[in-house]
Amino acid sequence: MTLGACQSGSVTETAAPELAIVEEHPVTQIALTGPVASSRAEVSGMAWCGDNLILLPQYPDQFSEGGIGRVFSIPNPHCRLLVGFSGSD
Repeated sequence: MTLGACQSGSVTETAAPELAIVEEHPVTQIALTGPVASSRAEVSGMAWCGDNLILLPQYPDQFSEGGIGRVFSIPNPHCRLLVGFSGSD
């Protein structure tokens, strides 16, 4: 059932989507340098944006420049080098 918390009117029931089976992969540590390697970064999430791995600090304002918070990114080719990946997908 889907509830629209900010919608006016009636609530519409919808069928639940099918769940995908996701392959499990081993954890690979990535050695980082610079501000993101600091314990203050408290990286709380990661996501792919195109060919960049985005690292999301818990408090992006701790690394602000000019009053604007900061997130970090690693380009995919560099990311592959960090984890020792040499083959193709």
